[in-house]
Amino acid sequence: MVERLKALPGDRPRHLSQSLRNRLGVLVALHALARRLAGDLAPLLRQSLRLRHIDERVDAGGGRLLTRRVFDYTMGISPSRSISRIEVSGTAGRDVDFENARPATGVTINLSATLHPTDHLEVALLRNQRWLNVDADTGRNERLFSARISRVKATYTFTPRVFARGIAQYVSTDRDPRLFIDSVADRSGDFGGSLLLAYKLNWQSVMFLGYGDNRELTDAHTLARKDRQLFLKLSYAFQR
Repeated sequence: MVERLKALPGDRPRHLSQSLRNRLGVLVALHALARRLAGDLAPLLRQSLRLRHIDERVDAGGGRLLTRRVFDYTMGISPSRSISRIEVSGTAGRDVDFENARPATGVTINLSATLHPTDHLEVALLRNQRWLNVDADTGRNERLFSARISRVKATYTFTPRVFARGIAQYVSTDRDPRLFIDSVADRSGDFGGSLLLAYKLNWQSVMFLGYGDNRELTDAHTLARKDRQLFLKLSYAFQR
């Protein structure tokens, strides 16, 4: 048999005082944690968002002025040393089809990130996408084109004097030829790749050894070589 013990009359204020102290301690700890988080996040929040409204008249060609009314936005964050920057930017709203000199609506989205997997390696990623819609003869709002840019750039620093860099970029566009005044291809694409090795001879001289390869999308949807180059370059800074 368990007998329930009752607090003596003189013990009750003591229990209440201890309970209040415990609760006050929790509140103080939560307040300190909130202030610390606010201090850590404040720099990120200050640089994370920018919004603008653009309302302007632009020359669409042939002296025809059209209204461009879009929202412009930029959001960025620097979460850590290895992921030093992530950014999203773009526009959305009433735009202009400059190629055909007429009003349009469009969206642009730009994504980028800068990574540092190691102390010597930096990787920059980029993905841009844009699409534009126009009013067709059918009375419907249809997609005029969709364009994309994808790029990867990696830089490896061996020493303060030597670094290597590689870049690969692909640009592609899908179009609806029915909506263009002039004849256009329904699809186009270009690939460019390059490798570069740099050696700093002294504080004002740098030697570069590089290779480039450019390709173009064919009607058979294959990448055919346009040109390639191998070069050796010496850069020297002259003083006055």
